[in-house]
Order: sequence, then structure tokens, then C-alpha cells
Amino acid sequence: MLEEYLPKVIASLVLIAFAMLFSMLNRLRLGKDILGASLRAIVQMSILSLVIGFIFSLKGLFYTFLLLCFMSIAGAFISRRRARGLPGALSVSLLGIFLGAFPVLIFMVASTALEAKPMVVLPLGGMAIGNSMNAISLGLNRLRGEVKKSKDTIEAILSLGLPPSVAIETAAKESIRAAMIPRLDNIRSLGLVWIPGLMAGSLLGGQSPIRAAVYQLAIMFIILASSIIASSVAVKIESRRLFTEAAQLRTIKYE
Repeated sequence: MLEEYLPKVIASLVLIAFAMLFSMLNRLRLGKDILGASLRAIVQMSILSLVIGFIFSLKGLFYTFLLLCFMSIAGAFISRRRARGLPGALSVSLLGIFLGAFPVLIFMVASTALEAKPMVVLPLGGMAIGNSMNAISLGLNRLRGEVKKSKDTIEAILSLGLPPSVAIETAAKESIRAAMIPRLDNIRSLGLVWIPGLMAGSLLGGQSPIRAAVYQLAIMFIILASSIIASSVAVKIESRRLFTEAAQLRTIKYE
């Protein structure tokens, strides 16, 4: 078995070395980050493969649900890093991920569009959670930037006696739009510019192109729905937390 995977491992290590060499030649100072991220990915994927193997051996979705919850919590911590300085970013991110990914996933299973099996729910649920996390990260990061850029305008609107919801409305909408740009671009270019991972994996596994395409469309629309819900929930809740009870804009640390 090891001999089967050895060429893939060696080729992957060569690509890591190439990326580090490219960084060094261009003085990008990304060598340590590339190596650290690569080693972390190897360790995480090794552990994940063992956990998934165990879950697939069990009947029912209970342990699948627990793993998805753990992934959601981990995703919330990652999103919080992108939203440094924003009040309650961790809880906002966690709520956004749960409300974005889980209802969409439950709907797809309840409608029989997806089989209620760990081998189906876990990878697709992971994709929904991961993309919800990314959308929240982009949305909150953009919200922080919009508030910094438009601070004077926001405070001027507040000085006119208008509520915080009006003062922050433009910044919130721009933040949600920014969070959705990568997802919309992916859907527009689907099958034209790139063959997405799930379809490529299905084709490599010997499935028919039609079946692979149907599953890929399903996951793309799961990602679209979960991302817009997650980013909207996170940005709108965070927008409210940016103001005090006296309707004053809170001080945000941008560093």
C-alpha cells in the first residue's frame, strides 16, 4: 500500500520545495509560512483520514454531526483572526457558520437530494462549513475596513439623529457583496475555466460524467446558499455590535 502512495508523496514534497525556492529567489519571505502550513496540512489530513475512517465504519449520523460541529468551532476561531478588533467576532462567526451550513445541509438530506450516509454528509458538510467560514472571514474583514474608511460618514449620519442601522447599512451591504464575489465567480466559471474538485475526484473514481456533474452542481449550490446566509448573519449581527447602547460607534483596534 505504501508503494502505491509513495510517488504521490514525493511529487507533493517536490512542489512544496519548489514553492519555497520560488519564494526565496523572489525574496518574498514566505518560506517558513509555506513549510509550516504544508506540515500542518499533512498532520491535519493524516488525523482527519483516521477519524473519517472510524466514522465511516459506524452506522448513523451522530458522530458525523459531532465532527461537523467540531469543524464549525475550529472554523469560527479561524474567522475571528480575520476580524481582529471587532467585538464578539468569535461568537458571531460560530453563529454564522451554524446558521449557514447546517440548515442547508439538513434541507438537502431531508429532501433526499443527498443520501443520509456519513460518506456523503461529512465531505459535503465540510465543504459547506469551510466556505461559510471563508465568506464570514471576508465579510467581517471587509466590514472592519469599511468602518475604518467611512468612520466620519457614519458618525455624521448618527449626529443627524438617524439610527445605527441606517449609518452602517452601506458598509454592511458592501461587506456581504465582497464576501460573495469568490463564490459567484466560481459558479460563473464552473465547467468553463476549471473542473472543480468533487467532480474531478468522482471522475478519477470511475463515476459517470453525468453523475459527477450532478453532485458537483449540488455542492456548488450548497456552498452558494450557506455562504450568503453565513456572511449575512455574521455581518448584520456584527454591525449592531459596533455601536454602544447610546448609539455611538465603538472604537475598533485595527492592528
